[in-house]
Amino acid sequence: MKKIPFLILAAGLVLAGWPARGQAQQTPQCRVEYTVQAGDWLSKIAEKYLGDPLTYPRLVAAANASHDDRYTNIENPDVIEPGWVLCIPPAESEPMMTPTPVPTGLTGSSWILTALNGQPSLSEAPITADFSPDGRLSGTSGCNSYSTTYEIDGNVIAPGLTAGTMMACANPIMQQEIAYLTALNTVDTFEIQGDRLLLKDSGGETVLEFVRQHPVELTGTLWRLTGYNNGKQAEVGVIAGTELTADFRIGGRVSGSSGCNTYSAAVQVDGQTIRIGPAVATRMFCANPEGVLAQEQQYLTALQSAAVYLIELNRLELRTASGELAATFERIPSANN
Repeated sequence: MKKIPFLILAAGLVLAGWPARGQAQQTPQCRVEYTVQAGDWLSKIAEKYLGDPLTYPRLVAAANASHDDRYTNIENPDVIEPGWVLCIPPAESEPMMTPTPVPTGLTGSSWILTALNGQPSLSEAPITADFSPDGRLSGTSGCNSYSTTYEIDGNVIAPGLTAGTMMACANPIMQQEIAYLTALNTVDTFEIQGDRLLLKDSGGETVLEFVRQHPVELTGTLWRLTGYNNGKQAEVGVIAGTELTADFRIGGRVSGSSGCNTYSAAVQVDGQTIRIGPAVATRMFCANPEGVLAQEQQYLTALQSAAVYLIELNRLELRTASGELAATFERIPSANN
């Protein structure tokens, strides 16, 4: 992603009239505390925790609105120092920049595709669409994950250009994925009918039909790993051709595939805090793909480091007590839930 010069960002602060400490503000709610590391900058932290580098004004507002001396007052967003403690607000809180108004029923909603160009979608490769309140549209396109932006005006909707991962799947799944992303680019209007969402082209034809997915819980949901901490303070993606999963069961255990072997570990959950014990795994040897066993060990270690969790639409995020990423997952959708 292209880095945005802080000189420009700082100028935007002045034009936007950023709140400063001492002004009448609400005491912020902190999802997690983050200690600034060498090489950090505000837009980088905002992208990591809030999903968008342009939401960095919320970090400044949270720091300057707090009456807690642990959080450093940010006078100049172009200057942050290692060791400063920042208050990271909840991802769903109101952004500093005015978002595009989104109609009731679409805000924060998740959908699963049931029909594409009038034909039923493939049940073995579910396609999802998550409409975030901040104007982001993301999901799985059957084989890969995708994301884009969207704007609305009344019942008119305009998705932006999509970006996504580049995994390869079986030909029918890839053909459906291409058709879905092509159809998404033609969408002009939308209509919500109860738990159904219809996306229509400029001629009024329904090109995409979805059914609403209801709020996701940690337990009773199967999750697929999308990224993890490799133990070197770096977030890495999953090796192509491998699938790592987590199934948090009622009764206090998580189990799944770690890429080569299957594993199980004890889990304790209290509110948004989570503690995962050492994993017990089978002892199969896998030579391919290259690095699969190292990935397996790093993943199981990352799981054990988790201290807090957050679910936003179809995404599960595990973080350490210090706020570092442990692992991220996407929900494996089912037409039945």
